[in-house]
Amino acid sequence: GGLSTTLEYYGHTLDKTLWSANTVATSPLSIVDVHEKFIEAGCDIITTASYQMSFEGFLSKGYSRIATEQLMLKSTSCALTARENKKDIRDVLIASSVGCYGAHLADGSEYSGQYGLSTDQLAAWHQGKFDILANSGCDIMACETVPCVTECKALCRVISSYESSHRRPELGGWITCSCSSGDTLNSGENFEDAIRAITDPSYERESPALAHWGVGVNCTSPGFIDSLLDIIRDSGNTTGRPIVVYPNKGESWDAVAREWVSSSGYGDAEFAEMVKDWRTQGANVIGVYCVLI
Repeated sequence: GGLSTTLEYYGHTLDKTLWSANTVATSPLSIVDVHEKFIEAGCDIITTASYQMSFEGFLSKGYSRIATEQLMLKSTSCALTARENKKDIRDVLIASSVGCYGAHLADGSEYSGQYGLSTDQLAAWHQGKFDILANSGCDIMACETVPCVTECKALCRVISSYESSHRRPELGGWITCSCSSGDTLNSGENFEDAIRAITDPSYERESPALAHWGVGVNCTSPGFIDSLLDIIRDSGNTTGRPIVVYPNKGESWDAVAREWVSSSGYGDAEFAEMVKDWRTQGANVIGVYCVLI
């Protein structure tokens, strides 16, 4: 996480609706450069600049569907280039970012999950983008910042459909939720219901690969993570799955100004101590989301 804010730190002005996704089109070498900085800093997994990508978003900027598909593929090629350029430092995994439905609306909907769409409608919206990114050469998929139970179910359907049609049971990844408290999603629903939906054995019967997908939390205040990890551990059917945690730094998001309020949040030293606790509680994929610098 943190690709967009890192681009801004190095002087890039990001599109207000497409964020770093637009930079893939306008300045792909800048994307490569930031990926390389993450590798140099010690990251073992880098996520592609595809979180905000959508057919609707790029259409509004004048891009055709074919051109949008090429940009989705390019988001992975940027990460692949960075990995190749820095292969003497470490070998990293590339996670293709699948943002939630609300991300493409660019109106803060990922912080409410109030879409008014059914599971079928959300699955249909995600499927095209997911299939393209899953075939882009990435190592794993990162379905992230999911704010509601309905979208968790929709993504499980998307993954199952991809596996059955593309015969790629080895494709792995994670589904991580965004939470507004120590036990609720941004939608106000119980976080436990989301974990139970993702780990529902009926989905695993349709898609055996799902039994190995990670579950967890991202874009959530660090202060809630301990409680959320307890819920993951106690919810059942998570044994053997990666537990993924990459919160923000607890800063408040100003949806009108579209920026993080830097006066709020946790300091670096405090955050580092929290990471130690999360590892003890079973988290084995840990990072930071949104604000790194």
